[in-house]
Amino acid sequence: MSWNTLLDEYVDIRNQMLFDYDIGPLASLVADAIYLNTQKIKLFRLYQLQQQRNLRMFKHNSTYNIVRFEERENEAVAWIEISLSNQYQIGAAVHIEERLECEQISMRSYNGHWYINRIYPMLRVRPNLPTEPEYPRVPSSYNRSQVQTYAHTWWNSHNPNYLFFENDDCTNFVSQCLFAGNAPMNYTGKRELGWWYQGKKGNQELWSFSWAVADSLNRFLGSDSKEWHAERVDVPQKLTIGDVISYDWDGNGHYQHSAIVTEVDANGMPLICAHTTNSKNRYWDYRDSYAWTSLTKYRFFHMPDQF
Repeated sequence: MSWNTLLDEYVDIRNQMLFDYDIGPLASLVADAIYLNTQKIKLFRLYQLQQQRNLRMFKHNSTYNIVRFEERENEAVAWIEISLSNQYQIGAAVHIEERLECEQISMRSYNGHWYINRIYPMLRVRPNLPTEPEYPRVPSSYNRSQVQTYAHTWWNSHNPNYLFFENDDCTNFVSQCLFAGNAPMNYTGKRELGWWYQGKKGNQELWSFSWAVADSLNRFLGSDSKEWHAERVDVPQKLTIGDVISYDWDGNGHYQHSAIVTEVDANGMPLICAHTTNSKNRYWDYRDSYAWTSLTKYRFFHMPDQF
């Protein structure tokens, strides 16, 4: 499959899901969990609206135009305009709705298989922008409010868009929270490098160790990654919502737990959400935990505001 064929299939499935209200087929092509979750919410709202309006949708048509693209080995970015035409009926009246949606679609190839890595909705496409010398990545702001909302939503349950690690889900949960706040994946295709998640294909685990292993995330956040890294601070009072704490229960330099800061108390101390022992707005130091020892050490990471 070429990236052009991938775009064809993406637009076809995107059109069909307006009939089926199902993002499942789209998830086989798209690795962008934020986009998939947004589409899921939009489809639910669309279904509710159509029920309220008592309308019957009987035709969707979607075509697209590539306005601009950039391509290099195993990577491509396309700026596309999608023309939508929806025909529906209310009583005896037939109506036609037309709309133009613009997206920047980042695609990558891994072992000969093309997939969509990230989708950025746009107000419009600007075809005459000069090309960048490096592979383009849209700068984003870290949305701490979205991190908090995500953590408070899923602290005691599991987002079905991700795998659940039954015995040790803490770092997987923290990574999901970071991603919900617009922290960009650093996809390498190598489990020991970067910070990325694609799920599982058969028996093949498609995520980096840093996504789901506490000690690996601790090292990634403190590294000088060319994509992004966090600032290590010396005291918990310097943390705020969306920041990360790593826990070394035995004080031996190997970190076994991760948590996300979701509140700050009246004393300026962080409260956290976490999985494994599911916790919401728990006091950060875990002294009430069976895992805590007098040797326990912490690392405090302040996330950047821009990526």
